[in-house]
Amino acid sequence: MSIDHAEQVTYRTSTVTTSDGAPFPLVSVVIPVYNAAATLGQQLASLAIQDYPHDWEIVVADNGSTDASVLVAEAFLDSIPSLRVVDASARRGPGYARNFGTRAARGDVILYLDADDEAEPGYVRRMVDSATQHGLVGAHRETRTLQWYRAGSPPRASEVSIGTHAIQAKTFPFLPWAFGGGCGIARDAFEAIGGWSEVHTRAGGEDVDFCWRAQLAGYTMGFAPGALVHYRQRAGVWTRMRQQFTYGACAPDVYLRFRDRGARPRSARVVIGTVAKLVVAAPLQPWRSAERREAWAGALSAQAGRVWGSVRHRCLYL
Repeated sequence: MSIDHAEQVTYRTSTVTTSDGAPFPLVSVVIPVYNAAATLGQQLASLAIQDYPHDWEIVVADNGSTDASVLVAEAFLDSIPSLRVVDASARRGPGYARNFGTRAARGDVILYLDADDEAEPGYVRRMVDSATQHGLVGAHRETRTLQWYRAGSPPRASEVSIGTHAIQAKTFPFLPWAFGGGCGIARDAFEAIGGWSEVHTRAGGEDVDFCWRAQLAGYTMGFAPGALVHYRQRAGVWTRMRQQFTYGACAPDVYLRFRDRGARPRSARVVIGTVAKLVVAAPLQPWRSAERREAWAGALSAQAGRVWGSVRHRCLYL
């Protein structure tokens, strides 16, 4: 049984309150960055127009970028006075960068965003409103607006994920979880679980691990109504395939770490259904749109990654 630990957060004095009457806390938005000069400016611009009614800051944790990412961030120092750029290059990986940024941050509530996405107006306020009720909070995300093949096209309601509810049962059928680029945590919860796992040098599974450890430690998880992240898929079939293969390859490792705590593998029905859809759709790919070809290639690569990860970790998770 999860225990709500939200009351353990120490809030700063404020004359304004959240929807449940709690004072608005000091908030830090942490963005891990590695060679994201092409997109970081859009994320920072989306944060510059947030309407959070109390003190907050942005911490850009640079993970050793070799492009102009740091210069892009520094260009926003005048328009976002609370922005700081910290050197998180001692060790590669999103987990390390998030941990470094969090420990450099001053907030009582920490929100995480990625450098290649965009936060919807009102995002910070809505996330904090839920974070005062839960130790851990997730955002909603949509995958239409920022895609290269339909940039600027508004999302359909069916394309907005309610947290990760739509895919939990198919990917990690255990506890709720949120994507690393759209979640937040109370400072005390972060310290209690020891922060993010730094096992992987590339993104993949660390967000699931983070959310599950927090819940197993007794913190509740909620999803913030109206808090939306516009998610940017990798452009190009091969880039998308590499990304999804990495995600899939990490899945058996995550399952193995939580198997003794109640995690279970994907059901045979889900696995067979996934493979059957991939096989049936394969001959149709030359005649499909770029969007659907990328989606199919990504799903194929994720499944291949799970097979490879199962062999590597000697743990069947397909």
